[in-house]
Amino acid sequence: MWRLQRIIVAAGLVLLLMATGSTAQGGGFQLKQDQVSGTQARLLSVLYPGLGQLAVGHRQRGTAMIVGHTAFLVAWLSSNSDFGTHEDQFDLESARYLSLREGGSFEDATEAWRRLSDRKDDIDQAHTTRVTFAALTAILYGYNLVDVFLLGGVEPPQDRRMSLSPRKIGEAPGLALVARWR
Repeated sequence: MWRLQRIIVAAGLVLLLMATGSTAQGGGFQLKQDQVSGTQARLLSVLYPGLGQLAVGHRQRGTAMIVGHTAFLVAWLSSNSDFGTHEDQFDLESARYLSLREGGSFEDATEAWRRLSDRKDDIDQAHTTRVTFAALTAILYGYNLVDVFLLGGVEPPQDRRMSLSPRKIGEAPGLALVARWR
């Protein structure tokens, strides 16, 4: 399990480095200002949600997708590992309960049954958690594909005529609808 997590994290880091398009010059890094084509941006988004959006300049959308997908992926991997742990504990309790057939008191059997029931509840909860995070990961990936291929998420950002801008209204924070005319 840890090996799979390491591979996914390493692949993500490699893709992130590729997406930033940085080149080493001198003693530091300098970013290239080359434009990314729509096809390249789509490919980046297919490889990891948000990279294509980030590469064409949709910083908020790209960052939100990268952070969201990474969080869901890490939560899914952790909950999957947790499920395996609960499954092992259930198997141990099951073996203890079945060993009472060889001899044991009614009280021991009752206590073993209670522990077995608790472990079963733990397994059910861990399974629900891992399925939920797997579904959230898949839904975000699916939304990313819809955004990239149908909603124009990898088109260069346009100068918007209307936007929301944070403003102070009296002493309270607020939002203002800002319209721009050319």
